[in-house]
Amino acid sequence: MSRNGGGMNTPDYHLSLSPRMQRKRIVRYLLIGIFLQLTAGCASATRVESEPTENTDKIAFSDTESEPDENGGTDSDSDSSSGSDSDSSSDSGSDQDTEPATDTQESIDTDECLDNPDKTEPGVCGCAMADDDDDGDGTLNCQDDCPNDGNKIVPGECGCGVVEGTCQKADSLDDALGAPNGAMDFELGGVTHSLYVDGNYDGGGWILVGRGREGWAWSENGMGKSSTLWQELGTPAAFPPAYLATATIGQLITNANIDLRNVEIRIKRAAATDGSSYQEVRWRSVSNTTWTWLFDTNQYDIEHTFFECILGPGGAVTANTEDVWPSTENNHQRIFTWGWDSHNNKRGFSHGSDVTGGTDTPENFFWQHGGENHAIPYSEVYIRYVTP
Repeated sequence: MSRNGGGMNTPDYHLSLSPRMQRKRIVRYLLIGIFLQLTAGCASATRVESEPTENTDKIAFSDTESEPDENGGTDSDSDSSSGSDSDSSSDSGSDQDTEPATDTQESIDTDECLDNPDKTEPGVCGCAMADDDDDGDGTLNCQDDCPNDGNKIVPGECGCGVVEGTCQKADSLDDALGAPNGAMDFELGGVTHSLYVDGNYDGGGWILVGRGREGWAWSENGMGKSSTLWQELGTPAAFPPAYLATATIGQLITNANIDLRNVEIRIKRAAATDGSSYQEVRWRSVSNTTWTWLFDTNQYDIEHTFFECILGPGGAVTANTEDVWPSTENNHQRIFTWGWDSHNNKRGFSHGSDVTGGTDTPENFFWQHGGENHAIPYSEVYIRYVTP
């Protein structure tokens, strides 16, 4: 449409402008206003304020659309380009307003283990534990139940640090052979018993099965607890009798693939009233094959050997478990286990009548009910494996 053609008057022409052209016109007005304010500010700073001239605020505007230029472009295109540049400038300004993140901020943003200065991410073991493999077995410590054993990652039956197959639990009499002096665990009938092994006397291998002074019940069910059997040995605290059950002793024997005839029974009994000296006695079954505590009512034949002590010389004889009386002398060589009425029917490993000095007091290692002699001494009973 021609700028002056068609008889279009000015108001109609303005109304026919496109929305885009109207927006552009508003922008121009705003820019002109800003320009005028800046110009006025500069002028007032350099000269005395004067009245504006007639044309100061007058600027001609073209109300018509721009004619295409010789290159085919239009004022509209130029305005569009200018607007685009303005947008770009605006975007650029926006980028400049954003502060770049510092190294510290970036570190905090990427650290998933703020409480551990050595890790920034959990890894395999989590923030609290380093992803280390101390034993070099290819399994990290946090996944290794044996972190210091390069050959195992689980304890197994033997535990960490012990090769499997070399730690079978003791369960028989022969397991005590060569064991050091002290407590040793035995697995018997599904129950773990902590038993005392005398590894020093006469080659060692002796397992304590009973101890006490007077009052042995000779019950197959035993007396006391195996865990306290070896506590306070050789002291008055050990005077009350305690001994293992027959079934427990039987398992120690049969698990060694032997019977009672290949078991050496050791009776260590006091030879002095203060417990400062002992007599050593050995029993070996002649024909009985199973263990029993019924030494008096179910007596069996034994080879009885007694060693020299402060009470007199040693010797050997075949007798039975109820009453061993090797000679016509009623002395330290004798052992009787039955309940004598003069002993108030108390039983133990009694000496003969020549052994005196016993009293019914809590400290004396020789017990007597009155003046009957035949002292019942504090005694300890051990058993040991003998090669068939």
